[in-house]
Amino acid sequence: MIELLKKFKTNNRLNIKQRMMLIVLSISITTLIILSAVSFYGMIGSKNMAIETGDEIGRESSENSSKILEEQMKSELTKLTIDKADDINHRMNDLAHEVELIADEMHEISVHSSRFLPQKVNEPDQIQAGKIGFYIQHSADFDRTSFTNEIATTANIQDFLIHAVKMNSMVNSVFVASKYNFTLSVDDNRDKNPNDYQTPPLIYNALASDWYQKAISDKKLIFTNARKVIFSKNFGMFCAAPYFDVNGEIAGVAAAQASLERINKMVDEIELYNTGFCFIVDNLGRVILNSNNKVYSDDNPSEVAVNLDIDIRKLENINLANAAQKMVEGEKGIIEVTIDGKNHYLAYAPIEATNWSFAAAIEENEIVEPVLKNEKIIENVTNENISKLNKHMFYTTSFMTIFVLILIASVTYIGRRLSNHFVEPIHELSEGVRKIASGDLDEKLDIKTGDEIEHLAVGFNAMTDELKTYMKNLTKITAEKERIATELDVAKNIQTSMLPNNFPPFPDKKEFDIYATMNAAKEVGGDFYDFYLLDENHLVVK
Repeated sequence: MIELLKKFKTNNRLNIKQRMMLIVLSISITTLIILSAVSFYGMIGSKNMAIETGDEIGRESSENSSKILEEQMKSELTKLTIDKADDINHRMNDLAHEVELIADEMHEISVHSSRFLPQKVNEPDQIQAGKIGFYIQHSADFDRTSFTNEIATTANIQDFLIHAVKMNSMVNSVFVASKYNFTLSVDDNRDKNPNDYQTPPLIYNALASDWYQKAISDKKLIFTNARKVIFSKNFGMFCAAPYFDVNGEIAGVAAAQASLERINKMVDEIELYNTGFCFIVDNLGRVILNSNNKVYSDDNPSEVAVNLDIDIRKLENINLANAAQKMVEGEKGIIEVTIDGKNHYLAYAPIEATNWSFAAAIEENEIVEPVLKNEKIIENVTNENISKLNKHMFYTTSFMTIFVLILIASVTYIGRRLSNHFVEPIHELSEGVRKIASGDLDEKLDIKTGDEIEHLAVGFNAMTDELKTYMKNLTKITAEKERIATELDVAKNIQTSMLPNNFPPFPDKKEFDIYATMNAAKEVGGDFYDFYLLDENHLVVK
């Protein structure tokens, strides 16, 4: 092919074989180039379409899976919040049930006091750390000698109080307060360190306490608001229920003191993310518990730190304030809020027994992080598939290139064979024509191709035979013509010699001049002329 192009460049005159080769190769290569271009364009288009489709599928998959993942995590956070709120609510109902049982038993003791034997009660200073203690407290003006029988009879409640302390993990103290202003208490000191233990004071005016007064005024079981626990630095609340005497009059109040520290231990069992934490808001909008043990201070001014002096519904943080309002109203749900300057997902659910609301918060970044990881995974998979597609395209292109080269070589070889098949008879025909043209009329073309070239060779052989016959005839005709021409030439000479050819014929005659010539239509004419003087005065012309 290259040799043909070089020859064509230097000399436009190519033989038929070269021209056929050039045509075949040109058509083949042009066809291959067009097909390759179309195929390459199709592959590039398919690749781009595949990449676009992959990107679109990856993007949609990422968006859909991210939304699903985000919704799933939000759903899990909401479910966890509801479950833990239900758990705390269940514990509070258990506490209320224990208090009601104690109140019912105190009613039985008051109504049927004669059935009960007197029991001994310890002083507070006889209670030791590491044990469950049963002791008495009373007001400053209480005359213990006047109520010895009442105290001894009421002491029969000891087993119920101890049972309540043992069975309810949130209770650290259970007691009954008589209308005579003495209180019999059971404290759970099993987890107390002797070095840190403080003996409860003997003097305690229970009738002046809010839990006693609220239970008396409402005449039903009540929960107090959270406050500093009596004789402790921790926060807690009271559950109280009145009990009645034989006349239906209020004889006293049974109560339990629940430490929020115990509730906090329940909250600590929740497995949240690294930035997750829980808190409880009471019906006054105050944060009464924080799983991170955050208590509001100048060093820790967190918006959701434990602070019994701040209603977070009144915060300047409108989102958090609105969320707190929904919590106080007993709603449940999940919203996006800003806490301490960071975006959080906040799930909340009511604790119906106490009119509290339990909340779990997780930084938005931590929920988004798995979503981003999911997007990254999908992006990596998409890029990996694109890389595989590029490799496949490279291998396919290489294979096509090799295939095209092999095909060009095959076309060149087949073209040469075809050229030889078609051109060799033409060469033979051309050589025969050359010999015939040089006068070798005996040359015969023996071409057996079965096509027009064979017909042409047969025609040349017939033409050669006819040409030989014609030349023989032409030789005879030429000889005959030469003989006739010779004879006519002789006749012409004879005729010419018979005509006058001396001019002027009469030199001595000045009166006239005469000249004559004869041009025959052919070699010999049939006419003659002559002239002569008949006498001195007469000229004869004939």
